[in-house]
Amino acid sequence: MPPKRSPSRRRSTAWRWWVLIAAVVVAVVVGVLVQRSRSGTEQATVTRPASAVGPNGGTLVGQANAPVTITEYGDFQCPVCARLYELWSPTIDQLVQQGKIRFEFVALAYLDRGTTESARSAAASVCAADAGKFLEYENELYSKQSQAENSGYLTNDRLVAFGTDAGITDPSFAKCVRAGRYDGWVRTNTDAASQRGVTGTPTVFVNGRQISNGVAADSAQLMAVVDQASQR
Repeated sequence: MPPKRSPSRRRSTAWRWWVLIAAVVVAVVVGVLVQRSRSGTEQATVTRPASAVGPNGGTLVGQANAPVTITEYGDFQCPVCARLYELWSPTIDQLVQQGKIRFEFVALAYLDRGTTESARSAAASVCAADAGKFLEYENELYSKQSQAENSGYLTNDRLVAFGTDAGITDPSFAKCVRAGRYDGWVRTNTDAASQRGVTGTPTVFVNGRQISNGVAADSAQLMAVVDQASQR
């Protein structure tokens, strides 16, 4: 028969168990509070722009009742996005002016690798949209794009200077850029884009249906896709 434990030894063992249980409870409570605090902070930093009126949270150009919506998910560091912009912007402008399409651009932080250049340039484009100069600012970002990604080229000073070159005179634009007002909004859109199946930039949808970049880059084919979508 095994020896019986003394009452004092049983009390000592029980005391250690209660200390362990209390420690676990405290750790769980602290973890929950930290997570809630972190979530609250993240939510607090997401400011919805007044210009984010597109169906996917992007900047929208064109008439609200246009029969076709073209949505592009893009990154301003992306060289393919810049080439696509150069190829198709005249056609997009024409179709917008004709009332055939409305164009939504969802700016993503897709190419950041240890930097925040994609995120900050995307957020700056939203600041420009708030100032009514999205298209002009988009042109500045793409026409003056760096040849190397994540090189440190897109500083806040340069992003503000692009705004001046785009004709933005409202001092609130520079404050918006430097404060990173829409950084959280861009992160939210980037996460949402991944959930919608966007795996690279540029990704283009016409009335919710993804099309190939080759079609988008060819003006004639793009217009044919728009005509077909308007008849559905």
